[in-house]
Amino acid sequence: MYDSRKSTSRTGSSPSSAQSDDGHDQEIIEYNNGLTLINHFLPPEAYHVLLETIKEDFRELEETKRREQSTIPQNHDTINPSITPKNSQPKAKPKLRRQAIHYGPKYDYTTNHACPNSIPNPTYIQNLIERIKPHIRGLDINQATIQYYPPGSGIPPHIDTHSCFEDEILSFSLGAGVNMGFQRGDWGTREKMFAPRRCAAISTSTSNSDVAQNTSGSNGNATGQTTHSSTPSTSPKPSEPSTYHEIHLPPNSLCIMSNEIRYAWTHGIRSRATDDGIKRGDRYSITFRKVDFEGVCACQYGVWCDSQQGKSKD
Repeated sequence: MYDSRKSTSRTGSSPSSAQSDDGHDQEIIEYNNGLTLINHFLPPEAYHVLLETIKEDFRELEETKRREQSTIPQNHDTINPSITPKNSQPKAKPKLRRQAIHYGPKYDYTTNHACPNSIPNPTYIQNLIERIKPHIRGLDINQATIQYYPPGSGIPPHIDTHSCFEDEILSFSLGAGVNMGFQRGDWGTREKMFAPRRCAAISTSTSNSDVAQNTSGSNGNATGQTTHSSTPSTSPKPSEPSTYHEIHLPPNSLCIMSNEIRYAWTHGIRSRATDDGIKRGDRYSITFRKVDFEGVCACQYGVWCDSQQGKSKD
């Protein structure tokens, strides 16, 4: 999967150089299957200002949580306030976990769908989106999820739901670098994607059949065409460890997932202390998506597509 290609039509293992609109040098690596990595995405000064702004956002989040917790009496039972345990031992300090701030529609980690959220993108996020636009195909980004990864934390491998998120999924990295893992979807992936808790927002099979013929607003690669009624022949296979690859995401890099890598491969970050022998540090990321609550996906990867489930095969 990961034979890298230059951004031109020529093939090769070396990254290509490009200049951004503001004249600073970027490094672009294009892999097959729709993965692109742009290093040195922002000018150094703009990058550091953005990083400090995001750190301040999370400091404010922690302060808000601290104030909320301070209103709860110590040793107070929040489930049954009439009961206060006697001789209770202090709890161990909880392990630091990944934290998230959502702007625009909120990503739902239970269903891998989105839910409404009235908080719009702040100016600094919108400014970054403007810098991203030349690298995407007319995607009207309307959602941003900012995440803080304490050292050692990760995120389970997953495929973002097809119908409500359009083609490109983008991740901008700040702080410490990290390795992101990619693996071709298999039966295990499919079972997790369409488990009952994941399908809470998926339409019934009847409505899926109806909307399959109306793809004028589809999220897949067949906009304006009619979706075939049968599930494509690409079938999930048993787990294939050989398809697992890791790509290092350095700070100030933009990772763009589209086409096959977006629709049919999982992406995630393993929870561990080091990557390739290098100790992890505090990492921040901004994930950008286009959310369409009425979206219908017409991609060619129907095995992993919620819009194409429940259809009869030819």
